[in-house]
Amino acid sequence: MKQYNQLILSVLACTLLLISGCRSLPSDHIDSSGSKEVQLEVLKVFSAKDGNHQFRSYLVEWKGQEVVLEDTLVWTDYQVGDHADVLFIYGDHPSENQETGLMSFVVTPPCREGSQEGSLSSDHTFSPNSERVQLEVLKVFSAKDGNHQFRSYLVEWKGQEAIVNDVLVWTDYQVGDHANVIVMYSDHPAENQETDLLSFILKPPYKKMK
Repeated sequence: MKQYNQLILSVLACTLLLISGCRSLPSDHIDSSGSKEVQLEVLKVFSAKDGNHQFRSYLVEWKGQEVVLEDTLVWTDYQVGDHADVLFIYGDHPSENQETGLMSFVVTPPCREGSQEGSLSSDHTFSPNSERVQLEVLKVFSAKDGNHQFRSYLVEWKGQEAIVNDVLVWTDYQVGDHANVIVMYSDHPAENQETDLLSFILKPPYKKMK
C-alpha cells in the first residue's frame, strides 16, 4: 500500500507539472509522451469545497463515451456548453503483468501572459493531508480506446457531488456500492494562489506493486 500511495502522489505531481506550462498545438497533435490535445464540450460541472480547499471536474463526451475532465489546479470556471481545452493522456500500466493501459483527461489552464500567478513555485513540496472515508457510488463513468481504459465514480461528499478517480482502473464498483476513498487536502503549488486543492482518490483492493 505504501508503494501505491507513492504512485498516487507521483501521478498527481506529474500532472501538476504537465499542465502548468502554456502550449499551443494543433488539435490533432500527438506527441511522444503519449498525449493529445482536443476540445470537448462541457456537459456538467462537478464542484465541491471544504473551507479554502476546492475541487472541480467536468463531464464531457469523448468518442461517444462519458468521461470526466480533471481540473487538478482549479484554474478554470467552465460552464455547461463551453468547450474546454483538454489534454488526453494515455500510457502503459505501471504495474507488471497488467495488460490494460491507462488514460486520463485533464484540463489545460489558460495562459497568463506577463504574470507569475500561474507559475509553479520551484520550492513547492507536494505533501497533502488525507483522510479515508466510504462513499456510495451514484454513477460509473467508464471508457475504452483500444487497450486503454478510464474509470471514475460519482459520489456525494458532505452534500456535494464529487468525482473519485480510479487512477489504476483496479476496481469495478457498481451503483449502490460503497467505495473506499482517500480525500486529499493540499496547498496550491502555484505562486500567489489563495485557493487550496481538494481531490478524491480511490483506495483500490490490495495488489502488490512489482
